[in-house]
Amino acid sequence: MTGDLESLVSHMEHMKSTTGRVEQTTWNTILQACSRLKADGVLLGYWREMERAKIPIDQFANDLAIKAMMNLNQQKEVVDLAQRTNPAPHTLASLFRWLQKCDRSDDALKLFDQFVSKGGKADTILWNTVLMASTSSYDPSVGIQMMETMENQNIPINTETIMAKIKILAQNGFADKAMTLVQGSQFSPADLTRAWNVLLGVPAKQGSIDQMTYIRSSMIDRKVPADHYTFNTLLSGYKNNGDDVGFLETLQEMQAAKIQPDDRTIGMHIDLLVKSGEIDQAIELFRSHWASLPNLSTNPVIWNLLASGLIKSDRHADAEDMLKEMATKNIPSNAITDFLKIQGMARMGDLRDAHSAIEAKTSVWIWDQMKNSGNLPNLSTFNVVLNKLADLGEVQRCFDLRDAMESGGLVPNQSTALALMKACKNASVPILSGQVHQWIKDRGITQDRIIVTGIIDMYGKCGRLGDAESQFHQIPSNLRDSHVFTAIITACARSGDSTKALKYLDLQVASGLKPTKETVGAALAACTHTGAIEAADDIYRNLTSKYGIVPNERHHTIMVDLYGRGGKLDEAEALVNAHPSYMSYKSLLASCRLHKDLERAERIASHIFKVHPRDSPMHVLMSNIYADAGDYDSVQQIRKRMTDLNLNRTPGMSWVEVNGQIRRFLVAEHTDETRKTWKEISEKIVALGYRPNFACITKQIQSVEDQLEHLGEHSEKIALCWAMNQSKEGEPISIGKNLRSCADCHEALKWVSKAYDRQISMRDASRYHHFRDGKCSCN
Repeated sequence: MTGDLESLVSHMEHMKSTTGRVEQTTWNTILQACSRLKADGVLLGYWREMERAKIPIDQFANDLAIKAMMNLNQQKEVVDLAQRTNPAPHTLASLFRWLQKCDRSDDALKLFDQFVSKGGKADTILWNTVLMASTSSYDPSVGIQMMETMENQNIPINTETIMAKIKILAQNGFADKAMTLVQGSQFSPADLTRAWNVLLGVPAKQGSIDQMTYIRSSMIDRKVPADHYTFNTLLSGYKNNGDDVGFLETLQEMQAAKIQPDDRTIGMHIDLLVKSGEIDQAIELFRSHWASLPNLSTNPVIWNLLASGLIKSDRHADAEDMLKEMATKNIPSNAITDFLKIQGMARMGDLRDAHSAIEAKTSVWIWDQMKNSGNLPNLSTFNVVLNKLADLGEVQRCFDLRDAMESGGLVPNQSTALALMKACKNASVPILSGQVHQWIKDRGITQDRIIVTGIIDMYGKCGRLGDAESQFHQIPSNLRDSHVFTAIITACARSGDSTKALKYLDLQVASGLKPTKETVGAALAACTHTGAIEAADDIYRNLTSKYGIVPNERHHTIMVDLYGRGGKLDEAEALVNAHPSYMSYKSLLASCRLHKDLERAERIASHIFKVHPRDSPMHVLMSNIYADAGDYDSVQQIRKRMTDLNLNRTPGMSWVEVNGQIRRFLVAEHTDETRKTWKEISEKIVALGYRPNFACITKQIQSVEDQLEHLGEHSEKIALCWAMNQSKEGEPISIGKNLRSCADCHEALKWVSKAYDRQISMRDASRYHHFRDGKCSCN
């Protein structure tokens, strides 16, 4: 093959040097030969040479160029070429399928509209591909319009058309119509199962477990045979919704049906085991299926998952052995694998962190492996590390790494911008969020829908609702999609403004844009933060009739949280029993602590621990509930169980931003200066009326003096003291915390805002709190 290509290139160069000009037909012959030899880069080189020489390029040559660009994953270039040329219907069909896999279905829909507007005649195959592409669009209702247009034009349909229609109807809330279509169509036995699988896949992906199980029951009632795809769809639905019991029961059903697991089945099972902390069982399962599933042993995703699990479990030696085994087996390396290698070595003490590994190019063995393979850090690898640092809230390191990237000559792209925005969101840094927005403008990074939505979301999570709204209103009304509305409604929810959230939901409906399940979920969450039970009830009870949305687990959980916070624990528990899920149980248990309902808490905790016996946060919550009730014997029993199970408690941590500088503080991490400052602050606010809430202490402390000292060691109070010392009088202070803030810290910050005339913003694990003149936005 290589010889054929060399001969072809030599012949072409000889013709150009001897004749001076090559005819169009010869160019096409050369392009076709390159395509046959899969020499896509050479093909595009010649095609661009034709463009530069202004040689006429016909549809045949352009179609070959489109095919080559797809093979080389040149997404932007292929869309641009298709927009300015006139691809053949069969080329468009291939392009549409490829764009859907690339998550660019909206580009496919635009190209189809352009094709039709130019007088193109779409056949059934092209219609089928565009119908299926519409199912991945940001606005699934487009598919309904496409269906109607196809019917009005009397386009012949086939089995693939029906499959697309089933998925479109189900996605748009017409599950009954989709099921009727399945039952009323004539299918072969194999296609019948496939049709039901298509129907099953929609609620599985949307998180509607009730609907998914209903469809599966209907398949069983109608004796529709299940296949690998059926069970993998069910497993994926249960796994993504945290329903471990449903997942394991489906595995048992699959075994009973004598359907052998495939790569995807085992991969999901391994993922579940790793996330449950059962890393040894995951590795055993992985190795036990190598013989029957040879592709499994070379799957880099599974290797990455297991290596990450070992790293997170602090099993550094085992992680190093696995990484070496990957290298010896020539497991395909990608940016994620490279990062896991860097991260693993960093946590083993060989490197300070992933950031310094990139800069120093340390000559440890893993970097030698990368160098030998020629896989030195590129923009993609840098972006992966940026994302990982952002996930950890290491915002300052993200900015340092960005500067190192640019100093090294790398040009940041959209992924870089998204990673920096994520860092600001996770760390809740209002000042730096504005700097990132300006940096995006200065670097000329295209502010498309993804970036603009990210900016709104960033400002919302950094407590800058006004800036989020300003960005929203700069978007022309005809360009606002469901993602933009979801971002602004979520921003309102985080700032505890349900009135504005519902106003934007009404604006979305009035603009003719159908809300998605995410949009409605954000509106419900906004109601939760302000206790707007009636407004949330109205949305929740009319989800299907008004919005065409089948309630999913998130919607149920939000309502459980709303009822629970509002003291309607009976209603909350009834909803949990009707739609049981792990998240709903967790939410109800938190409400039991809020309203000091110990009996109900013990009942709910028993459900959680049966399914998730190693759930550390729920053990901590139950321990706190017992502490609130003064039952310290039970507190000790919980803590002993955690010790026996080797469960670690997530330490409370706060961070604060002053003049672009970010400092982190753990519990009791006082300096002499901050301890002195807190003593002065507490004396001043006590004189104004602040009273310490000793009920927030979750362990036995006898003396009042020790209790006061314990409350003063909460991380948000330490962060506050540092910020007060570092900032100018009257300047606003912004604090972030990884857990929910306790009632005492919340009350203390209200009094500090009054005593020192400061605006204080605090984002905890639940929402933003804006303190001003002794009041909080959540009250």
